[in-house]
Amino acid sequence: MHPAAKRIARFGMALMAAACAAGLPAPIWASQAYMSAGSKEGQAILFERGGACFALAPTHLIEGSDGFATLVGDGGELTTGRAWQIRDLGFDLSLFGVRGSIESACGGDLPNDAELSSVLAQGSGEVQLRYLFEDGSVARRAAQITDTDGSFIYLSETGDWVISQGHSGSAIVQGDTTIGIMMQLGAEGEAPRALRFDKAVYLVRWEWEGSGEAPQAPSPPAVGVDGIVVERTSALPLGPDDTVEHLVAPLDEAGHWRAKAISWPVDLVLQMPGNEVANVAGLVFHTLHGEAVAHPRTIEVLRTVSAEGERSWSPVTSLTLQPVGGIREITFEPAIRTRRLKIVIYDTWLDDGETVELNRIEVLIAP
Repeated sequence: MHPAAKRIARFGMALMAAACAAGLPAPIWASQAYMSAGSKEGQAILFERGGACFALAPTHLIEGSDGFATLVGDGGELTTGRAWQIRDLGFDLSLFGVRGSIESACGGDLPNDAELSSVLAQGSGEVQLRYLFEDGSVARRAAQITDTDGSFIYLSETGDWVISQGHSGSAIVQGDTTIGIMMQLGAEGEAPRALRFDKAVYLVRWEWEGSGEAPQAPSPPAVGVDGIVVERTSALPLGPDDTVEHLVAPLDEAGHWRAKAISWPVDLVLQMPGNEVANVAGLVFHTLHGEAVAHPRTIEVLRTVSAEGERSWSPVTSLTLQPVGGIREITFEPAIRTRRLKIVIYDTWLDDGETVELNRIEVLIAP
């Protein structure tokens, strides 16, 4: 387990022991993450089930983002992750799996919804809206419960702050207990509202256990692997810190690829670990942040099981990558068997006729 996660777990156990000794209900705490999905930003609640990490977030944050999101967690050290297998639970709530280093700070399983209902029945008055920034730092804002019903908690801000778009998905906490997930800002004349946490837990249980069957852990997702080698590229690095090897370096290492095209298109050939044939389920392109950057625009992906030579390439797909900073995933269904991948870059979003730049390329290998 990640050291930060261990510290959180020990702290949580100490809180529970103290509460039980005092005859009080044990605190019900939920791990959180900052989430970016397309052009939208908000928050997600993290939990662990069957050895896998999952998240809950408002559906309106996910829709329109091609079902893809990046997450940044708290817990003492900056961790990142990505969303996969998104399911709409209703009530503007979505459930999805999370993969990446953020899994180390995912927290425990969801609490029992009946236990939460008991806590909420006693709850009233002052609460806090807890949310994360993009760097993993945490903020809290005071609010007041104005009303509750079977599904929602209605709130009003305390002080000179206003609940805004970026607060969607934030945890509503009372003391050491998470009691809601911020959902809607509230139309004119209506109070902002949060989905009750016991309702969210009930929706998850219904999704997984409504058939009466025990929930099954999802099959292991395809994951980025070490050992990918850049065999060659037809572009020259702009400087000593801009070499193509950065493309396949670990995500938490510094560095990027910035290069000058000798001619167009630019070829980039990746070799699978050990130069062995692998089942590749997808590619993840990590772009640089900023506007006038030379991200690849039109690309083609080809594959071959041959260890060398140029005559055996077979086309897989061609597409246009989006210009915004962040990440973009290409999924191959079914996974493709290949020893080498060629990514052909036809142009970039900067369109200066010379430069191409990218942060990382992850090759997702199916189990």
